Amino acid sequence: LSTYTKKMEDELAAARDIQIAMLPSGEDTVHDLRFSFEFIPCDELSGDFLNYFAIDDKNVGFYVMDVAGHGVSAAMLGVFAAKSVGESTRIKQKEASLFSPSSVLHHFYDVFNKSHFPDETHMVMLYGIYNKDSGKITLSSAGLNCPPIVIPNGKEPYFANMDSGFPICKLGSLFEPEFKDFDIQLGFGDKIFFYTDGVSELKNKDGEFLGSDRLIEFIKESGPMPGPLLKKKIDRILENHLYGSIQTDDITY
Repeated sequence: LSTYTKKMEDELAAARDIQIAMLPSGEDTVHDLRFSFEFIPCDELSGDFLNYFAIDDKNVGFYVMDVAGHGVSAAMLGVFAAKSVGESTRIKQKEASLFSPSSVLHHFYDVFNKSHFPDETHMVMLYGIYNKDSGKITLSSAGLNCPPIVIPNGKEPYFANMDSGFPICKLGSLFEPEFKDFDIQLGFGDKIFFYTDGVSELKNKDGEFLGSDRLIEFIKESGPMPGPLLKKKIDRILENHLYGSIQTDDITY
């Protein structure tokens, strides 16, 4: 039994290394955007996933997703989703000179419904495209109920006023969702904070959620600071809130 357990632990550790290797390298700049992120699984493997990448010489694509559950099955579904979203982006880019996050999500919804995953599997995600010429970010959400926080340079942060959308799930034969695009104009030094519900629903030892409202208040109190420093600040906020409790969901932002 101990030999079998050790083998399983080694295999999970190897799978975790592969999952981490699929993430972006860390703090990075793609065209005009500078990215910083945190990825903290609650088990050996995470059901969360994120990526950012140059689509062409003018556009940057990025997403954050949260697969239902966590552990091995959620991680495997996340790998499928990451591959499918990348393919959806390339297909839409070839089909039209103008493409949108909503069309990428719609294509992914169709692909997911043609898969052989169990009917109960589902995920939520937010996908965005940034155009460096216009400075505009276009976002579309597939059920991610964590409103992005826009942090204008030198001004008060605010929640993006956008529809949370419909999850990616196996209801294609019954329902055709409408994914919507939402535009945000960015200026020099502006930031946007994206996160999964492992952040907003982080519980302290008294069972209290951190909550999106408290999160934006912490960001307001932090004042102007570069993205990497803000990430470190939020790291400490989450650590302090979790102190004395146990992380029960994957954290990604």
